Amino acid sequence: MNQPLKGLSSGEIIEWIENYLLTHQAHQFTINGVTYPFVRELHFAAVPYPLQRKYSMLAGLFITRPGDLLFLFQSDPQFDIDINSRRGLRGVYRIVSQPFADSHSITCSTGYEILGKCPYCGTFHSDLSGKCLKCDNDYPPFATPLNSYYHLLVMNLRLDIEPLIVFERAVSDERTYADMSDPGIIWIGRHDNAMGPGKGSSIRQLLREEAVKLVRLFLTEPDQKISFPKKVPYPYSHGVIINEDGTPASWLEVQPRPIAGDIVTHELMLNFHISTTIDQPGSGIQTALQPFLTSQDLEYFSNEFPWGYTAGTSDFVCSLAKQGIRYRLIVMEFKKDWVGDETVIQTSLYVPWVVQTLTQFANPSPRELEVVPVFVGRRLDPDACRPKPYGYRASFNSGVKLDVQVQSPIYIEYKPVRIQKVNSKHYASDLEYLNKSTLLANREILWQPPKGTVTSQVEKDWVKQTSWVLARRQAGL
Repeated sequence: MNQPLKGLSSGEIIEWIENYLLTHQAHQFTINGVTYPFVRELHFAAVPYPLQRKYSMLAGLFITRPGDLLFLFQSDPQFDIDINSRRGLRGVYRIVSQPFADSHSITCSTGYEILGKCPYCGTFHSDLSGKCLKCDNDYPPFATPLNSYYHLLVMNLRLDIEPLIVFERAVSDERTYADMSDPGIIWIGRHDNAMGPGKGSSIRQLLREEAVKLVRLFLTEPDQKISFPKKVPYPYSHGVIINEDGTPASWLEVQPRPIAGDIVTHELMLNFHISTTIDQPGSGIQTALQPFLTSQDLEYFSNEFPWGYTAGTSDFVCSLAKQGIRYRLIVMEFKKDWVGDETVIQTSLYVPWVVQTLTQFANPSPRELEVVPVFVGRRLDPDACRPKPYGYRASFNSGVKLDVQVQSPIYIEYKPVRIQKVNSKHYASDLEYLNKSTLLANREILWQPPKGTVTSQVEKDWVKQTSWVLARRQAGL
């Protein structure tokens, strides 16, 4: 097995990671004390296949690529019998497969078993609760050193990984997010600690500077030990991820509408589809975003990008860079049907916060940045308008200052294609995307987001009723 970091000094390891992430991404998966041993010993990562927010999970999983780096946040220490297995961050592994499904159960040295399907009804859908989502039976219990019992987990979705460099001691999340003696702040991954529906996430996409900071923290953890284990082959074949009725998961259920046009049944299907195609040269979304998106400069792309402190997210974000310097951001908002003024406002309000997250600790830091807001939907309100291009000077307490030029938002219309009926459901095996911004070419206003405004509903309403209405009136719209 290739072990490129073995024998390198700490400085050389950091430099290698920095250079490697110029052409690959870094991801963070949430695990716990019973599932980490499978990563450590058997070299695969597994996540549940939920019914609620199914496409959020699939989008996060399918945004990974073979060759990308994988870090892990261990949220609960069921086997926390010493400091090395405490709650915290772990790594570094490299992804070596596409996402796959496997219904086999696998046991590791602790005796804990990851299930591939419900032992009672056979469904592969699950969440992290102790009950089956389908038959409501309790999963089998399992005794751990710290709890009277835990429960087995059904985790059908999996990734094959290899150890790149394994840090035996986790870095606590307290230190990871609070240690200001090391440059920068890890912003993306900290949102997995948030509680409540839709707050945390099993999968995040780390910024390059965040992954490098994590490696620095690993290397400076007291009494840290590192190892370079030989890759353990995955014991079973990689199965295809499917919907509940056996159709491929890439087939998206649609609501047929002969007059208004077919729509996807869940907005997050757009996240999923774009996660799988955003970096494919000639894909529909790349073509629709020309000339702003080019594969060779696509440095980072993130699903449900967490720019806010209390789980404020943008549906999708891309950054483009040359020689590691970001020069353009693409900020996207998705709607499964109508888009109008409120969608344009929401997309525009993301801009300063996404700029802050992607530039305040970037290394090297940009001096100029172009931002392209994009909103994707099925139908455009004929009364909608959009802001004209504008610029502003961004300045952050990290010391970074840059000139930002924001383009007029782009409107992209999606269309389900290659429709097939399976039993009572209709599926699209693909989506097309068409840039229809010309519909807004004569409907532009002089407006930019009021400083400090975020995207809560009350703030969007206030913006629309005040400065937006005034700008429309001044433009005669």
